[in-house]
Amino acid sequence: MANEKFLSQVTLPELGTYKFKDADAREAIAALESYTDYLGVTTTELSDGASTNPITINGESVTAKTGNIVNYGSKEFIFNGSVWQEFGDLTGLGDLAFKDSASGDYTPAGTITNTPTTATVNSITDAGTLPTVDPETTSIQSVTSVGTLPVVSPTTDTVYSITDVGTLPTVSPQTASIQPVDSLGTLPSFTVNEQTETLIFSAGALPTLGTAQTFVTDVGYTAGTLPTKGTAQTVVSDVGYTAGTLPTLGAAQTVVTDVGYTQGTLPTIGADQTVLTGVASTFAGTTDTITVE
Repeated sequence: MANEKFLSQVTLPELGTYKFKDADAREAIAALESYTDYLGVTTTELSDGASTNPITINGESVTAKTGNIVNYGSKEFIFNGSVWQEFGDLTGLGDLAFKDSASGDYTPAGTITNTPTTATVNSITDAGTLPTVDPETTSIQSVTSVGTLPVVSPTTDTVYSITDVGTLPTVSPQTASIQPVDSLGTLPSFTVNEQTETLIFSAGALPTLGTAQTFVTDVGYTAGTLPTKGTAQTVVSDVGYTAGTLPTLGAAQTVVTDVGYTQGTLPTIGADQTVLTGVASTFAGTTDTITVE
């Protein structure tokens, strides 16, 4: 017995892993699960050993099966297939036993003390004086005539433009591709994983192709064309030049050339003043117990 080996699943190529079905184990599990089915609260009077079946739940008739659980009043019953058996009683539990939360009002005992925080600042008794500016002036002359710009008189000539630059010779190679064999592949095989109790089939692999290679098999050739001469165009071949005139000065004008500066004075600080910057609060009280009934 110590050397016995088992299989619980099998792995097939392209199909994945299949587990073996155990009918007896499934029936045993289903029987155990049948003892955990809660039907709800019944209005049918029940007691320990009562064989009443069917019973009424939410106004509807329900036939109980083995393992079904119900509540009647404060008691809990389970059906063993023939009679109801009491296995719990909720009598004596308070209101909070059926609530998810509770709340109430509470006033703590004690006193609150506020302690102000102060700081010292300086007041201003004299606002001081602003800086002053004393400009100095001089005379310059305005422009009464802006003069004239130089004049350019171009001399033109005729040239021909190119309307078509032609085409370059072209080469059109013809190619063909071949692929070498990169791998011969592998044969199908199977193995057994004793640790996981799995029979594994391997389908093997086909030969694989390598990278395609390109070879030139022929070359086509096009000679191209020469540029094409277009119509005559006029271009500048020489330029005549007139120098123009300089601006003319007018009457003298007065402008600011320098500024005298007086620094002024800073504000004057007066006596210290006390201001409120914050309040620190403390609480002194006694512990108490909150009772929820």
